[in-house]
Amino acid sequence: MLELIEKFVLLGVGTLSMGHRKLEETVDEITKQLHLREDEGKKLLGRLQEIVDENQQKLESLAREEVQKACSRFGLITPEDLEALRKQLDTLEQRVQKLENPQETQDT
Repeated sequence: MLELIEKFVLLGVGTLSMGHRKLEETVDEITKQLHLREDEGKKLLGRLQEIVDENQQKLESLAREEVQKACSRFGLITPEDLEALRKQLDTLEQRVQKLENPQETQDT
């Protein structure tokens, strides 16, 4: 029984790094040891896969935020920041063009 509890704990900790196949194998083993019906095992697998997907999205979001913070601390810009600067530059170039050549912009 202690071994089964240990597997549950490891399952909870390791689900993020666990591949789908390994997750299936672990759920199959738990299903057999707990004498669960096949549909209960599938339900457990589905729920665990949902949890893995949700946690993976949260982890990716956290990683993205940490990268942005690190870029900010080191004075680096992110691709999003670069794109925003490009748009600002395009807008400013258009405004300068209109100011330098007011008749050309009215003719077109």
